[in-house]
Amino acid sequence: MARFFPHAVGTLLITLAVASTFVLVSENTLMNQSASVYHLR
Repeated sequence: MARFFPHAVGTLLITLAVASTFVLVSENTLMNQSASVYHLR
């Protein structure tokens, strides 16, 4: 159990990092799309 715990924490941290990166990228894409739509008007 003690050996498995650090591995689980590392996996959780990696998952959180990937999820936050994905959220940031999707937010940037949405902002760019809405900005371009706003400019087209």
